[in-house]
Amino acid sequence: MWKFQTGVTLRAKDVYDVVNGTCVKPEPGIPMTHVSTCDCAEEIWKKLLTVFERRSELSVHLLQQNLQFLQGECMS
Repeated sequence: MWKFQTGVTLRAKDVYDVVNGTCVKPEPGIPMTHVSTCDCAEEIWKKLLTVFERRSELSVHLLQQNLQFLQGECMS
């Protein structure tokens, strides 16, 4: 009974393929590379703000890379 209920829940959340191994977990996106060493949600939020809120050439480049990454995921 628990197996059936858990399967229904996982399918409803659209993660069953990841759990049963038929879909490989995607590599972390570009924002994850910036926050992978953070210890708490507040630290993650502050780090993302410092990276993506600036309007420097670096942040524009990072956003363009992220866009290309996301477009590549949508195409595959």
